[in-house]
Amino acid sequence: AAVGLWVPGRGAGVALGDAAGLVEVSVVVDLAAKVDDRQEEASQIQEVTGALKLILSVITVLLIAASLLLIGNTIRLSIYTRRREIEVMRLVGATRWFIRWPFMIEGVVVGILGGAIAILVLWIEHKENNMRWLIRFRTASR
Repeated sequence: AAVGLWVPGRGAGVALGDAAGLVEVSVVVDLAAKVDDRQEEASQIQEVTGALKLILSVITVLLIAASLLLIGNTIRLSIYTRRREIEVMRLVGATRWFIRWPFMIEGVVVGILGGAIAILVLWIEHKENNMRWLIRFRTASR
């Protein structure tokens, strides 16, 4: 009974008596031995990515808390600087909400404008970096 091995690209297989076929088999076996398992590297990348997500989430929460404190502080400073106007409004009989609304609206408008300016600056910088990369890529590929 003839014993044979299957070699990719060779068709039906290689008989053990075929010397040229056995060389091909040894090449295939050598290639199979060189296959590298990257499971450890993949798990390390996942661990680092998970830690990075956690750190960035904490930073995001801290920045949101800081922005809320800044908005509240801005409203307090605005109220403090206009305390005479508020005093006159109270003397004329204005309700608390009638006095508060202008300051709330001012805080919201300043917050939205500040956020819009920050987004605009980031968008412009993003466009500039993309254009630099594209220019470098086009000149390098020539």
